[in-house]
Amino acid sequence: QESVKILVSGGVKEGQFKTLIDRVVTVLKSVQGFSILIIVGDFYPIEKSDEQLWEDAQFSPYLLGEKILPLPIYFFSSSDRQLSCPNLLNLGPSGRKEVFSLKLGWTTSSSQTLSDESQPLDIFFSTHWPLGITKILKEGGYPAEKSEELANLVNKLNPRYHFVNSPELYVEAPPYLNKASFLTRFIGLPLVSATSKQKWIYAANIQLHPKQELPSKKIAPNPYSLSSTPQIPATPTSSRAVLPSTEVTPQNFFFDLSGTQQQYQHEKRKGNANFNPAKRPRGACWFCLGSEEGQQNKHLVVAVSKHSYLAMPKGPLVSEHLLLVPIPHTSSSADLNDQVAADLSNYKSSLKKFFAQRKETVVFFERYSPPQDPLRPYHMHIQAIPIPMERANEVADVFQEEGRRHGLNFKLTETVSSRASMPTEEEGFLLVEVDASVLVTKTLPNTSLQFAREVLASFLGRAERTDWRDCASTADEEK
Repeated sequence: QESVKILVSGGVKEGQFKTLIDRVVTVLKSVQGFSILIIVGDFYPIEKSDEQLWEDAQFSPYLLGEKILPLPIYFFSSSDRQLSCPNLLNLGPSGRKEVFSLKLGWTTSSSQTLSDESQPLDIFFSTHWPLGITKILKEGGYPAEKSEELANLVNKLNPRYHFVNSPELYVEAPPYLNKASFLTRFIGLPLVSATSKQKWIYAANIQLHPKQELPSKKIAPNPYSLSSTPQIPATPTSSRAVLPSTEVTPQNFFFDLSGTQQQYQHEKRKGNANFNPAKRPRGACWFCLGSEEGQQNKHLVVAVSKHSYLAMPKGPLVSEHLLLVPIPHTSSSADLNDQVAADLSNYKSSLKKFFAQRKETVVFFERYSPPQDPLRPYHMHIQAIPIPMERANEVADVFQEEGRRHGLNFKLTETVSSRASMPTEEEGFLLVEVDASVLVTKTLPNTSLQFAREVLASFLGRAERTDWRDCASTADEEK
């Protein structure tokens, strides 16, 4: 076993247990292989009497055995009381424990010590914040009170993940190098909420045999070894773009999302208006994450959210070239449901913000061709290529001019999501978006599948990388 998948959520107040379970069930339908859910923060049932829990409409079905928890759930409490619910375990105020080969440590105190503090942990959980961590945080949202004793403890334990409960906001610090030469990721999770837009659940695939790291300007310094506020690295900690999370974190994991066929069956059962029995995916698909071909390319995946994912392409035009791909096997933007379209839009917004910090803007384009075999539909993807910001106003003119030379008539449209402006599925199309300009054209039978890439390769002076097959790398090089 190389890794263990876990879920971690924020605290659970009364009335939100169903919200938590429903979210976990949704995740498990799309992502397989999770071993455990760990709650960091308050867990309201521990404060209730047995009589009150029997009357709790959300919790009592699990006590009665009418429902079964979808995963083993661990939580921490200042009390040692155990609840008579299968698959639910109170770990108590503090301690260490090995779970699914992961070394866990936790404390509900700001000054508690642990046994074997010289032994590094994979994951550490605390209900208080350590003094010093805010030195590497870019934004606020953290509590005023922080513990020096806890900071000293964390500095001894050298965990690879440190989860805390956060007052209101989701907080994620840039990874820093701990004293054991491993990266530590600090994550603050707010309370579970059905209405909050803050991220309160975190999914991770934790490697059991991590590699040690060397100090680098790209890695944040250890906040517990600093006497003054450091300059947070402006460069991401890897060659991949570090983006704001939407549903699940982009850092350090890939999921075996074998939900494509499940999604098809789900859409069929619920009578979705977008359901088309002719579009059931057949055979190999490089962009279906659960397929054998998709698994071969999982090292290219940068981030996974609820309905889509972000990946690096084979043979990129530029080093930051990215792909935005819906998880359901969908043939084109014209066929996206509202949820998937919104998810892809979130990725676009994140990319625009990220590259704007580097004085770049992003050209997005999608090429669609009707499939020759209707039972083997195309799996759409949107390509994203950053360009210098000062040249953004040239892009529309370049595409329109090159389009005319090849018999294509690009027209400006109001928005990418305006379905009325999209060609029908019987027609091929090319859609290009840069800043506020959105261009769309019907394609001809002889239009090159790589037309947009050819235009941008010439535009950026990268003619030698026009064809991705001429600059593809081996899997080892890509990793």
